[in-house]
Amino acid sequence: MPFYSLETIHDVAQDKDRIFLSRLAQRDSSNLGYNIKDIAKCIRELKDSNFINTQNYNGIIMDAYRINTKSITGYFDELYIKLKLTSDNKVIISVGSFHLSR
Repeated sequence: MPFYSLETIHDVAQDKDRIFLSRLAQRDSSNLGYNIKDIAKCIRELKDSNFINTQNYNGIIMDAYRINTKSITGYFDELYIKLKLTSDNKVIISVGSFHLSR
């Protein structure tokens, strides 16, 4: 069971300006040809059945998901997305990973 509410994640992902990518997620998503609007769409399409596990990194809790989505090339990518919700006066999504599933 995910640590963060998928309903809240979907609500927050309606605003691409509330999604922040780690340096690695920026690099990997750019290499795959995904922009922030594409990433927001992927996050909004996450379902409970895409959930893999919850990971704890020294108190930083992140939920991991695997989703199949159509890329800009027309092929389907199996993506690994790891994210958390944070609150700095507003709820935001922090994406720690966004890459092809390994």
